[in-house]
Amino acid sequence: MPPEGTGPRRRVAIIGGGIAGTAAAVRLGAETGIEVVLFDWGRGAGGRTAHRRLWVDDDGGEHTAPPDGPSHEVRFDHGCQFVDVAAPALRGLLNGLLASGDVIPWPHGAPGLSAGWLTAEGTFCALGAPEASARGGGFFGIADPQAAPHVCTRGLSGVCAKLQQELVTQERLVVHQGRRVAAIRRSASSNHQPRWTLLGDGAHPEMSS
Repeated sequence: MPPEGTGPRRRVAIIGGGIAGTAAAVRLGAETGIEVVLFDWGRGAGGRTAHRRLWVDDDGGEHTAPPDGPSHEVRFDHGCQFVDVAAPALRGLLNGLLASGDVIPWPHGAPGLSAGWLTAEGTFCALGAPEASARGGGFFGIADPQAAPHVCTRGLSGVCAKLQQELVTQERLVVHQGRRVAAIRRSASSNHQPRWTLLGDGAHPEMSS
């Protein structure tokens, strides 16, 4: 990479706006001489830290917007349930959100969680329970007794949204949402350096680097 002011800026594309894509954007956004562009096919940041809002009417019907009649709002994380800030790399990424109170321990104010996971039936299976070896692990699991599970006060997708927005505000990141990258094509540029073109639904012209 050329030192700042000595050569053209490099354009780097990140595909996906989840935790991994956001972490890459934070890391690359700290570098000089790089233009970082993130493509995400979702309507908002988050990836597997997906968060949903639903309105449930008195008959139990679910709506994606407030219905005309009486209803109550429900918010929930239906992807990843928490982040483990005991992991040094992840804690470094979230230090600012921890300090601001956007990321808090889960469950807030409770003494802590036992290692284990939620079963398909919705019951908790402790890591040392006799049936644990037969059931295996689970997606909603805490495999390490030393884990420090935390959640975001605005829903876990808020972690990615807040970090990305900070980079956008500082003009260190450009985000294209609702853009699905279907393929990547390599070709030679005029200076014989490889050029990569991202092909998406509708082949958006801005999806080239």
